[in-house]
Order: sequence, then C-alpha cells, then structure tokens
Amino acid sequence: MLDKTLKTLSDENKVNKAWNKVLTGLPNGKIQGKKVIVKVNFNNTIRDINTVLNNSPAMIMALAQSLIDAGISESNITIFDHHDNFQRNLKLLFNQTISKN
Repeated sequence: MLDKTLKTLSDENKVNKAWNKVLTGLPNGKIQGKKVIVKVNFNNTIRDINTVLNNSPAMIMALAQSLIDAGISESNITIFDHHDNFQRNLKLLFNQTISKN
C-alpha cells in the first residue's frame, strides 16, 4: 500500500526512484548515504502502546522497510517523537523484525 502510493505520487515505477524523487525533488536525485528523519505523532500515547490509538507500528515499519529497500541505510533512518513508552516498544518491535531481514 505504501509503495503503491509512493509510486503513484512520484509518477515512478520503482520504489527507489520514487523515494529519490520525493526526498530530493529531482527525478535522478540520489538518497543513498543521506539521513532521513521521520517525525511521527505519538500524542495519544498516554498509558500503554496497546490501549490507545497511535500511529500504526505496522505502517511505521513499512515506511522504514521501504526506505531501506530504496537504499537508505538502517543507521541513517531516525523515527521519533517525544514519548518514551511508544519509542521503547517500537524499538523492540524493530529489533524483532527488520534486523532479521
């Protein structure tokens, strides 16, 4: 879903070209070696990650995986907001999934 939307938005057929165009504004821009910071909204994280409506961890993981597939190093991707609970749980989830790919 994310990749399809990204390709449609950028009018590109491949995800890496779509990210290059979206993030650089240029059809042949290069994102390899660049750092990407994604600010998500965790304002609803008051109690526990599983009991309130927040950004979907699945969507955040899909976004991160799409960026990795486009050639951005995992170490160059930062996903953040100010709330510790959600970040801690998201980091655990990332360690269990993306790092195994």
